[in-house]
Amino acid sequence: MLDVLHSSGGSWGDYNNDGYLDLFVTGGVIGTGVDRLFLNNGNGTFTKILNDPIVTYNHWSGGSSWGDFNKDGYLDMFVGGYDGINLLFVNNGNGSFTRIDTGIIVTDGNYKEGAGWCDYDNDGNLDLFVARNNFFGGNNCLYHNEGNSNKWINIKCVGMVSNKCGIGAKLYLKAVINGNTITQLREISCQTGGAISGQNMLNAFFGLGNATVIDSLKIIWPSGIIDKYAQIQPNRFITAVEGQGISNIKSNTNNIPQEFKLYQNFPNPFNPTTTIKFDIPPFEGGQGGMTILKVYDILGKGIETLVNEKLNPGTYEVAFNASQYPSGVYFYNLTSGNFSETKKMFMIK
Repeated sequence: MLDVLHSSGGSWGDYNNDGYLDLFVTGGVIGTGVDRLFLNNGNGTFTKILNDPIVTYNHWSGGSSWGDFNKDGYLDMFVGGYDGINLLFVNNGNGSFTRIDTGIIVTDGNYKEGAGWCDYDNDGNLDLFVARNNFFGGNNCLYHNEGNSNKWINIKCVGMVSNKCGIGAKLYLKAVINGNTITQLREISCQTGGAISGQNMLNAFFGLGNATVIDSLKIIWPSGIIDKYAQIQPNRFITAVEGQGISNIKSNTNNIPQEFKLYQNFPNPFNPTTTIKFDIPPFEGGQGGMTILKVYDILGKGIETLVNEKLNPGTYEVAFNASQYPSGVYFYNLTSGNFSETKKMFMIK
């Protein structure tokens, strides 16, 4: 409140993983000030960060956006510039940032305004979309993230009592990364991209580094409902429905099939994602039953369990993301009741 300088907007994000949302504010016209970062002390007050590279570069900044583009468990920052100077800061994980000076995002030289991180091709990596400033002309820019081997999870929130998009929901995710237990916070917001014309996707994206499993996920919905989950596998897209659970399965239970069927995955060959579809008919008594869908490598080793739960009769689709696996032949097996079938698929990178 006492920091009176020209600014273009702000972006909220818990960059130090202490459970409190911090505030990044973009500076105004060059020569009048720099970007500012305010650390949330957790008691209603903030501390202004003074000496980190993220706040010491004087330029005419526009849009800003938090996003863990390297999936190490810490939020990074992109800052677009009206002056053609675009900045990318990687979070060092110790409260400080390092400016990235190479790569097309920072050497493009275009005048950037609004910015937003999103996984537009569903490959498990955050890509960056930036809107150009109309006054200076030019085209919008989309930068594809080539990715790395770090783990991730992408969560879509669907409100039932709360608003449908889950705006205002807070997600707390706990996992062991590099031997340390880390709790990350994401808040679903319609303005998470910050500044003018900026917005991230409404899904909550978490980088997980080398974590082998998500120990816990807590979602606090705007309605006050709290959902808690444990032992979630990484590297997948899931949907969290308020008060009803989580799933990475799309279902259609309106038309009830009369027999089991496992379809060929589509597309096939694929890179790196494909969809597996299957039918579950009524069991004895008209109900569904325990269903397991598992993926195996060419040696017969199970590498992913996509479904392991009781399903009602219906047709289901589940996505398989093989971005962490090499090209080759894979098998997927559906087991439900007395039914079991295996099919082959090909992943080509």
